[in-house]
Amino acid sequence: MTIFTRLKKLVLNVSGPLFWGTKSYSQEGEDLVLVRLFGRKKQGFYVEVGCHHPFRFSNTYLFYKRGWRGICVDPFPGTRNSFQKWRPRDITLEIGVSAKSASLTYYMFNEPALNTFDAGIAAERDNLKDYRLIDRRAITTQPLSSILETVS
Repeated sequence: MTIFTRLKKLVLNVSGPLFWGTKSYSQEGEDLVLVRLFGRKKQGFYVEVGCHHPFRFSNTYLFYKRGWRGICVDPFPGTRNSFQKWRPRDITLEIGVSAKSASLTYYMFNEPALNTFDAGIAAERDNLKDYRLIDRRAITTQPLSSILETVS
């Protein structure tokens, strides 16, 4: 048995299910469903609206790691900075998406994954468990079609 074969066997024995599993970055495994649909394509293009974070709860990071690139859109101030650091191939836009161009109130929480433009949802989430509303800001929104026309 060669040293390579022994090392491989040791790694497989130690890592167990970690070696055989596929890591998901999305909140509910949506990225794994998409991998199943798209297969193991090495290149592709995605548009993620409400991208939130470069890899936390990300529906596209798994694809980014495989060589894909795309457009990531999120109204949260500072989103672009973290995406430029961790996902430089992506185009990141700090803007909201809505049916028509407008300035809408954006409700921001101490847990940014809960941020929303919906006042009713914001009221339901405020003081739910340890979550609280920490800020409201007027954010510019555009239809997705306008955003994509501007980028292309």
